[in-house]
Amino acid sequence: METEHLFAQAFLAAHPEDAAPLLERLPPQEAAALLGDTPPQVAAAALRRMAPFSGAECLANIAAESLGPILSTLPLDAAAGLLRRLDRSTQEQLLVQATPEVAAPLHLLL
Repeated sequence: METEHLFAQAFLAAHPEDAAPLLERLPPQEAAALLGDTPPQVAAAALRRMAPFSGAECLANIAAESLGPILSTLPLDAAAGLLRRLDRSTQEQLLVQATPEVAAPLHLLL
């Protein structure tokens, strides 16, 4: 793993509130790749602090294998708030990655 990537992950973990606006400046695919490589709690903390539309775009671009754990870590209201900013078909595609314990309440909130 690149040194820059390791520093970025450490910064995300230690300062999610400062990392969020920086992630918003990246293309959604790049921000999603970085968040997808971090522990779910760290990614969720950063996503919660991002502007809703930026966070939603980022969430939509996170790799499928990382998305489920991140959705499971986000508080339901925060996950629903991000998902609401996406079209219905994208919401459904993302919810398939979540565990049934998370997907069912999210369906109700949406």
